[in-house]
Amino acid sequence: MGIEESEVKKEYLHIFFIKYLQFAEIEAVASVAKGRNYEIIKCLYSLFVEISKKKTEAQKVEKEIKELDKQIEIFNEENKDIPSISIRISTQQGYLYTLSPNSDLSRAFQLLVTSMNKYKIWRENLSKEALKEIYKRNLLDKQRFYFKDTPEDLNKELLSQTLVARNYVLRQSLIEFYNGISHLNAAFWNTGDKEDNVKKAKHHFQRGALDSYKAIIKDFSLMLGNQSDEPRQKFLKKIADIRQKEYQTIGFEKKRNEDISLYQEYENLVDAILQLQKK
Repeated sequence: MGIEESEVKKEYLHIFFIKYLQFAEIEAVASVAKGRNYEIIKCLYSLFVEISKKKTEAQKVEKEIKELDKQIEIFNEENKDIPSISIRISTQQGYLYTLSPNSDLSRAFQLLVTSMNKYKIWRENLSKEALKEIYKRNLLDKQRFYFKDTPEDLNKELLSQTLVARNYVLRQSLIEFYNGISHLNAAFWNTGDKEDNVKKAKHHFQRGALDSYKAIIKDFSLMLGNQSDEPRQKFLKKIADIRQKEYQTIGFEKKRNEDISLYQEYENLVDAILQLQKK
């Protein structure tokens, strides 16, 4: 990255974290009192993706900033009753290495972007019938937590009248992205332990990547149903092998990246699912 490109990223990063603060100082209370605003988190994600690209395209960045400003204005109007907090920042900015090429953090963020892109591809290509079946099974799962008895009649009526939306972004991955950005914000404004905040941001990005991969795998498993044929058993055995490695490497980051990394194994399984989806 040349000096000129580095300065461009520095300017956009400054704008990004100013926008983040504008949102976070109200969202900190609103998210607890009312729930999260995922539209703004999606806008922050899209903007951060554009800034993170090897060659930053000003037109695309400005477009994302404009959309973010629009969503923040709506958010502020809807939350006039919510008191804001003050997030401490330093007048001296932290070291701007959060987007350095080939850094551990950059690789972790790329993992997140790759997995979220694959989730979008998976959801885009699901049939309406498959989406409805996945929705039905997930709905039943949630109802078991809240209800003593499953409201079958209500479900049938709901599914017959409702057009299931195509959600192209997994909420949990967005939450992990937002949590990661919270730590990068502290690193950017030179508050707290800079190295620790960057490390924590990396881990949030990695968890977000796994969340999107696991969501695709769960969708696919729900579509297979409870059949006991050989393909499904092989699929479940592959999940078991990956999960075995995941549990055995908890707290051992280096082991997770030996030979074929845990993240690569999840990606390989998802790629196989996407290939089957094309058939």
